[in-house]
Amino acid sequence: MFFFFETDEIASISHYVKENCPEEVAEVIKKADETAENTFIFNCRWDLESTFFPVKFPVSSGAQSDARIDWLYQPKDDPEWTYALNRMRYWICLGQAYAITGEEKYPQTFVRQLTDWVENVKLTDRESAPAWRTIEAGFRLEYWIKAWQYMKLSPSVTDKGREIFFNSVAEHADYIIRSYNDFNRISNWGVLANHGLFMAGVLLENKQYVSTALKRLEAEARTQVYPDGMQWEQSPMYHNEVLHDFLDVLILAGRNDFSEAEYPEITCIKETTYRMCIACSVFQKPDHHQIMMGDSDDLNVSWNLARGAYFFHDAKLKARSIPQFDFDTIWDTGYKAALEYRDMTVNDGGELSTVFQTSGNAFFRSSWKPDAAFLHFHCGTMGAGHGHSDQLHVDFSANGEDILVDSGRFTYVSKKERFDLKSSMAHNTITVDGVDYCHWTDSWSADSFCKPINFRSVYVDEYCYCEGGHTGYLVANDMTGCKGGVLVNRRVLFIKPDIVLFVDEFFAANNFAGSSGGSADSRAALATISEVADLATNQDKASNLHTYRQFYHFSDTGTVTELGSKEDARFLFRGKNTVAGLYTCQNPDAIVMNSSANPDAMASGAQSVPKSFSAEILETEVSRHYNSTAPNQTVCVTVKASGFKCIPTALFVGATEAEVSGANCSFESVPVKAAIKGTDLSPESVEAWNIKKDGRFYTVVAAHQEFAAPTEMFCADGCTGFASFMVFDRISGKYTFLT
Repeated sequence: MFFFFETDEIASISHYVKENCPEEVAEVIKKADETAENTFIFNCRWDLESTFFPVKFPVSSGAQSDARIDWLYQPKDDPEWTYALNRMRYWICLGQAYAITGEEKYPQTFVRQLTDWVENVKLTDRESAPAWRTIEAGFRLEYWIKAWQYMKLSPSVTDKGREIFFNSVAEHADYIIRSYNDFNRISNWGVLANHGLFMAGVLLENKQYVSTALKRLEAEARTQVYPDGMQWEQSPMYHNEVLHDFLDVLILAGRNDFSEAEYPEITCIKETTYRMCIACSVFQKPDHHQIMMGDSDDLNVSWNLARGAYFFHDAKLKARSIPQFDFDTIWDTGYKAALEYRDMTVNDGGELSTVFQTSGNAFFRSSWKPDAAFLHFHCGTMGAGHGHSDQLHVDFSANGEDILVDSGRFTYVSKKERFDLKSSMAHNTITVDGVDYCHWTDSWSADSFCKPINFRSVYVDEYCYCEGGHTGYLVANDMTGCKGGVLVNRRVLFIKPDIVLFVDEFFAANNFAGSSGGSADSRAALATISEVADLATNQDKASNLHTYRQFYHFSDTGTVTELGSKEDARFLFRGKNTVAGLYTCQNPDAIVMNSSANPDAMASGAQSVPKSFSAEILETEVSRHYNSTAPNQTVCVTVKASGFKCIPTALFVGATEAEVSGANCSFESVPVKAAIKGTDLSPESVEAWNIKKDGRFYTVVAAHQEFAAPTEMFCADGCTGFASFMVFDRISGKYTFLT
């Protein structure tokens, strides 16, 4: 039996981390010391649901303490704390601290807590059910067995301790064997549990455990992972947890000479794991952190990529990862592997634009350097319970800093904070009539959904284009308060590396589809994010107006202010490393700047239909880690209209304020004519904009519908052509068809 490293590698690994990872060494020893004192904070890098306050249980002196840990304790309203306590990730810290320091208090703590848990948290005891979900059983098998490898030779690990350990590992494995169903096949729970079963099989040299685990893991790989490599739950966090488990299995299978002839399931797992590695390398931002899509935190994923690059000996994956193993990677892979990885060659990182057609995600970047510009657009499946109402959402970062961010997850408890952060209004997307297109019934379930449509993407030279829509506002729904009758579509143009154009289209009938939009109470229940999603006024109904909104959530690393006068409806984000200007483009006569908490509150004293446009800065929150929030600011653009409406908005990025304001930048609408007939083309059919930045000059033309009957072209500021979406470089004279 061979695990992630040979026993004689432990000294080399300890020396390596002390030399290369001193901060992590200090953190691990601190965590181990806290654990020895029965004090628990779950803030290791990959604790799925982190906490930030310590909980201390009494402890007595000696190897066997009379003081007990209450393993089923739940300090607040979130059972995730209890689940984390019973996963025992902190025991790995005990083992690593022992390997680094040689102090016997760490294996003594391991034996003491293990004995206490086994004696008091019985599988057969109904009260212990929160500790015996299959996902926790799988986590324990991984964490216990890895911790065991560091401490098994300690004189503090008694024969009795060994017996307790091996008997409990077998009990866990048998429990997972008999606890399998279709839920496990589709959920990350199945991978986590059977990954633990596989590790138990390797440790105990039990072929039934190994064979059963591999068969199930193959079925889960085929079921859970799209052909494009994305794990179906549309959460990079759970994607990476599943990827981590598959890599564990493949590395252990290889080191124990499990051949694909004997275990043919390995072939499928290997192919799936490689696709997942590539997907992870694509959805990481330039700082190696995953996007916070769905239920995901702002975490560095380079450790997973480094292990993938090592296992597959892949130069592209290494180029997209880190040059040498970090703290977690060397413990999970070994010192000899670290030397092999260090000496691997790299390439330039490969393609800069990647579209995942089956999951509905487009990723564009300007380079593979840390300061690259990066854009993600989503128009695809929700991902079930871990998914959010994030259709048409965009993430954007540049110059080593987030600019437009997902608001995160914060909690899994079914309460206001959970529903707020899952809602459309918590994402960089568009809404209709102040309501979410999903109606969430609890933390994991919804009883209304939408169909993503029209997802497509093109990238040519410096232009990256994507678009997509959804049906969430098409049919009236009393549960959400949706009036119906509106089809939404977003078109995004990224002109590398520093211009993003959003063209949001709302296709609506002139009259509302016959629904009152539900009761006031049912619709008010959908109000989220400090009442941003307020309801359309009676005056809007009487005048057949829909309320359309764009939300732009800016990073908590900076501040947002108005750029110029209120009438300009432009905004400036000042971050640590970058600045960005957000420019709207509307008829100035329709603009109202509004600083109240209610985006629908128009000019006071208006007796007729209110002005149709407003823009404001909202004080909101972002949750980069579970159980943690930070203040950020969101720009909300509101337009009231009947029939078709397009809302164009441009984002300019630079290193200084001067680069994104004043004479250096402009975004203006230009009239469009029929080139042959010479007549005006209506904004409902074709629109065009001039975009200028730093001496560059582009004219962008977007056709919202067919216009060339019987034979016609458009002419916008002297630019003539025929396409659904076209870019003219006015300096070079080059034009580009995108759709």
